[in-house]
Amino acid sequence: MRLCVRAQDLAWFSFAFVDEHGVVHKTIRKDGPPEAIFRSLVSALGRWQINWDALTSVAVVSGPGSYTAMRNSITITNIIAFVRNIPVASVTAPPEASDEAVFLKLARAKARQGNWSVPAYGAPPKITKSKK
Repeated sequence: MRLCVRAQDLAWFSFAFVDEHGVVHKTIRKDGPPEAIFRSLVSALGRWQINWDALTSVAVVSGPGSYTAMRNSITITNIIAFVRNIPVASVTAPPEASDEAVFLKLARAKARQGNWSVPAYGAPPKITKSKK
């Protein structure tokens, strides 16, 4: 089973579980900060009686969107992939796209062992200039 994670905004996040045939099962979208992603994921796994051992790969939206939201979701998926020794995939998707469309894209993405997701920024960084 593949875990798919999407967090492109500071106000919400979503995730889904996809079977080996690419069929999306068990989706959830929550209002809340990106810091709540992992806690919500653990809670959903328990409610749905999905064991961590059932995860065969992870996939994440790498951008564009909120840097903080993406950083959290990418870190979580990379850690799960590392700890479970499973492949990871990442895709880009417009923030206004539906969860259904994004989860289908994540379900079809090629996951690679030892491949790590990195943020795909949608704009140049806004770095504050030093006052000195």
